[in-house]
Amino acid sequence: MAGRPFVGVVLDIRGVTFTDSSGINAFTNAYHALNAAGGCLRLAGTTDPVMFVIKLVGLGTVLACHTTLREAITA
Repeated sequence: MAGRPFVGVVLDIRGVTFTDSSGINAFTNAYHALNAAGGCLRLAGTTDPVMFVIKLVGLGTVLACHTTLREAITA
């Protein structure tokens, strides 16, 4: 996109072992804000319990979730 810098955020959540609606709302709001700016949100280090909730609410097809920080950065 000419004239607009790339906007992207990699959120390292490897220490997060639980999320509820507050966490899901934070991910969703960040995703929408970055998407509106022409950027993207990538989650790194998603643990099984957090990934379960992300998939349960249907965000697994929207959010880019990666096992490691390196994967998220180089994706």
